[in-house]
Amino acid sequence: MEEQPRKTEVVVGKLFQEMESTVTAYGHGVISITAARNQIGADGPVKGTSFFPVGCGLWCEEEAGRRAPVYFPLSPILILGHNWGAVHELVDVYEHESDPLDVKTWKYLRLYLKEAKVKPTRCFFTNVLVGLQPDQAFGGMRAGREFPKQCRAFLCKQIEIVKPCFVVLLGRESADQYRMSRCTIPSLQLLHPSYVARHFPVPMRPAIVADEAAKLSSKVNALPEWTGGGAAC
Repeated sequence: MEEQPRKTEVVVGKLFQEMESTVTAYGHGVISITAARNQIGADGPVKGTSFFPVGCGLWCEEEAGRRAPVYFPLSPILILGHNWGAVHELVDVYEHESDPLDVKTWKYLRLYLKEAKVKPTRCFFTNVLVGLQPDQAFGGMRAGREFPKQCRAFLCKQIEIVKPCFVVLLGRESADQYRMSRCTIPSLQLLHPSYVARHFPVPMRPAIVADEAAKLSSKVNALPEWTGGGAAC
């Protein structure tokens, strides 16, 4: 029987419920999205995906004012980053109305997808570590052993709910955590987009992006019934 479409708000709402019940060992400098939002007085649910705790992120309909699609994609590509970023980024968006798509991670990830001819609406974006850094988005998370263990358990729950056709691992940290999670969905590791921006001079970046996009395109084109659009993997 063909899978019935699911409402985005229902799927994302279920993910956040699962996250709050599974990941409880915040501390040692790691802040939960709920605590951070309460801290800055932001009301309402996080909209869009769980890849970034503000706005709709990459997975959005740009022509519709960056609103999340009504229906969740069937068998999406799950794109897995390291962590959710820093508290100041949440403050910038909620209090100063900055655009989260301005950051380098988003910019270069969008280039990966564009060159690989993969629509963002065919993807689901998340992170293996679902806490916020107090100061800066990159670097090791100051957390005890239970936090990453719980995050890995939640990652497996996300995969169960999202039902992706395969997982794109952005960078070594997310790849290491994914392997430790023992999730069995096929995966592809790429350079983290922010690594491209931080470690390569500007003239070299287009070639690096093209190489990473080619890896993604090769993987995608090998999937059955893939069109880059609405067909399920």
